[in-house]
Amino acid sequence: MVSDISEHNYDSDESIGSSEENSYNIPPTIFFKNQNLSYFVAEPLRMLYNFNDLKNECLVAGNPRAHYIEGLLQYFQCRKSIKGLDHLRQSADGNYDNGTYIYGILMLCRGNFADGQYYLDMLSWKTNQDRTTRCLTMLKQSLKAIRVSVKAKYVANTDTMEPLADCNTHAMDSACEDCYYFKKMKEFVDYIRNKKQ
Repeated sequence: MVSDISEHNYDSDESIGSSEENSYNIPPTIFFKNQNLSYFVAEPLRMLYNFNDLKNECLVAGNPRAHYIEGLLQYFQCRKSIKGLDHLRQSADGNYDNGTYIYGILMLCRGNFADGQYYLDMLSWKTNQDRTTRCLTMLKQSLKAIRVSVKAKYVANTDTMEPLADCNTHAMDSACEDCYYFKKMKEFVDYIRNKKQ
């Protein structure tokens, strides 16, 4: 005899778990805001050409990774710097490390030193410089297929930030308050200068 609550009793309306309910009842805004998008962070052009609707849904929901991707595409691929910077700032303000890093670097390279320093300081570089190293590594991956050019103001502003104090500016693996921002700018400028297009 089969029990009324048996696994074979398909007439029962008892819920066996809440995972089904949870996965289907997530509001779309939360779903799109929390999408990881790591595949597209590594290859932003794929999102531009093949997944534009997904990108737009994530942008509307305020996904910081989507703003990072859109910021890179607008700033570097489409050459719309104001629009790109707006998206990168939103990514940084959403506490996405990669967005924080590139927004800070671009602010420094464009001569907005106070904002650039503020955003790079958000990455707690004084206690852990590995975070910015990981961000540069990801940025290189993200920009791998995107044409990037060195602007004269990047070079001029990097030169402006070179410390006057006795500091080992050639040892890129260590930095102090006098040379940190300069070294981060130099790393970025050297990368785009040497990047194979």
